Amino acid sequence: CETQLANCQSQTLDLLIARVESDAYAPKPGHPEYEPLIEGLTELFHRHAANGVVELQYRTRIFLGRIEQ
Repeated sequence: CETQLANCQSQTLDLLIARVESDAYAPKPGHPEYEPLIEGLTELFHRHAANGVVELQYRTRIFLGRIEQ
């Protein structure tokens, strides 16, 4: 059996940057790839923002089953 749950998060630029920075694999300040990441993220934000926010839409897929013993 499978079900899906939708979730949407509204993010300002500051919240979006903080969210990306919290990922373990994201380059940290001082790393050579940090500034290009933030510049690209800022450009994408401004291209897609409405009223100062972007909407991050997620879909979680849940699979249910029974383990036979």
